[in-house]
Amino acid sequence: MQGTKIRLLAGGLLMMATAGYVQADALQPDPAWQQGTLSNGLQWQVLTTPQRPSDRVEIRLLVNTGSLAESTQQSGYSHAIPRIALTQSGGLDAAQARSLWQQGIDPKRPMPPVIVSYDTTLFNLSLPNNRNDLLKEALSYLANATGKLTITPETINHALQSQDMVATWPADTKEGWWRYRLKG
Repeated sequence: MQGTKIRLLAGGLLMMATAGYVQADALQPDPAWQQGTLSNGLQWQVLTTPQRPSDRVEIRLLVNTGSLAESTQQSGYSHAIPRIALTQSGGLDAAQARSLWQQGIDPKRPMPPVIVSYDTTLFNLSLPNNRNDLLKEALSYLANATGKLTITPETINHALQSQDMVATWPADTKEGWWRYRLKG
């Protein structure tokens, strides 16, 4: 028994001594990954993958607001506003907007167009590669739908009558991990 304790203690001390000398190399940034900030504070990131030309162009707009930013009178706005945005054409004509959303969902990895969480709202588009016209339309749509949204009783009724494509994350809000995260 005592021999086992001594061996465990010696092994532990040996591991601690060798762990102090082991050093990992610093991670080097990927040269294909580019990022920057526009003059208005919008941060952008681009990852080029020329070795995979069939990859789709993924556009994600992350807005740092969610249901935690709502007051009691605003409860539900973080879900309703993106839902209204999805029913509007965002500066495009209706046929262009419909076409954009039809082509903006990857059939191999479908993702909801908008995901709302406690602290973020994420708009997702996955466009076919080599379609610059769609890329311009997508950026124009996102800029107009998030910055120039028209909210009237008619647009609210139209959004409530159309299919709800806004996903809520987490799916189970009673999950313990989320409660822990909210408490900090």
